[in-house]
Amino acid sequence: MSQANDAIEELILAGAMEVAGVSEETGELLYNFTPQLETLYPGLFSLVVNQVHGHVMSLWQKGFVDIDITEDNPMISLTEKGMNPTNLQELDEHEFLIMENIVRAFES
Repeated sequence: MSQANDAIEELILAGAMEVAGVSEETGELLYNFTPQLETLYPGLFSLVVNQVHGHVMSLWQKGFVDIDITEDNPMISLTEKGMNPTNLQELDEHEFLIMENIVRAFES
């Protein structure tokens, strides 16, 4: 088993991560962090929050989402550009994954 798989298994067993589904494109398992991540792995939590924040800001700058960055708990909404699947080809892999999660959140 690889180090990445070992780390994922450790996070799942600790309750900090859970299986979210399967990627339609690759067939790979998708994972979500649980709220326990912040308590159990505060360093990893900070890293993840900072990375997601950076990707969301990039999506905002590129016009895929609207967000009022002056609010304490800003709401994110999709723009016309963000709702058009053809436009998603402009995104890098990480931005695309964040966009998929944002769209999935709106669908549920």
